[in-house]
Amino acid sequence: MKSRVQLRTFNGARFLHEVHHLLWTPPQLIGHTMDAGWNCRDHALVTGILLESFGHKCMLVHGEALYVRGPTAGSESISYTQRPHNWLLVEGVGAVDISIKSEMDCGGTPIRFPLCSVFANQWHPRGKGRAHLINDAAAFAQAEAQLPMQRNHATAVYLAHEAEHVHQGHVTHSAGWIRSALTQLLDDRHGDPVALYAALILHLRAFLTGDASGLSALSFDDAWARLASQQAGAVDRAVQLLRPAQRVAIDPRDVSRRPAVIAQRATQNNRPSL
Repeated sequence: MKSRVQLRTFNGARFLHEVHHLLWTPPQLIGHTMDAGWNCRDHALVTGILLESFGHKCMLVHGEALYVRGPTAGSESISYTQRPHNWLLVEGVGAVDISIKSEMDCGGTPIRFPLCSVFANQWHPRGKGRAHLINDAAAFAQAEAQLPMQRNHATAVYLAHEAEHVHQGHVTHSAGWIRSALTQLLDDRHGDPVALYAALILHLRAFLTGDASGLSALSFDDAWARLASQQAGAVDRAVQLLRPAQRVAIDPRDVSRRPAVIAQRATQNNRPSL
């Protein structure tokens, strides 16, 4: 019997461990920019398609994000800006970002945040910090300048620029939409990242319903090799997960609206205090 998949399962430790094992990559310098290896577009697209397949209408949001841990008596302030950044907006729920690395090393600088995810507009673990969604570039710049100086707080600020509905084209053109370091790595090692992403989506869906075991016990390379062996026909099967009827209830006019405005219909969130 298939297990019931609740929305909170997507923020559970078991699912996060599986998806991070497959989508996170080590930090690397790409050109003159340090890529922390979050692969946020990979996380957003894969998770968005999965959520849609279970009937949760969502949009892919494009913007940038700021993560700050203010100074305390025993530690200095830490500030990290992810620019550009992508996350999800789930109808009736709010912002969902499960791509976050709470511990990383960027250019020799260790960065640690008490943050595992942003889910339903809330910082997780709850009580460790606050998350804010805005669509005001001036307010975001002010947050970047002032929040690192405020003591004893942990804050995430998301600035939304635009959003798009999750649709079947995100399955058939996933690699071109994502264009991440992971996309290139998969192309180099296995070829056809589109089929690989589709195989990943099918695996994670079966993992969530209890019809497949996890791959986190395997090495990163072996886990993707296993998925590569399952990619035949995966794109067609993944496309079928997104039935048009699941997207009708979202007003098409929302595509041109600011994501933060759409978010206000789902759940309210105040701006950070500066």
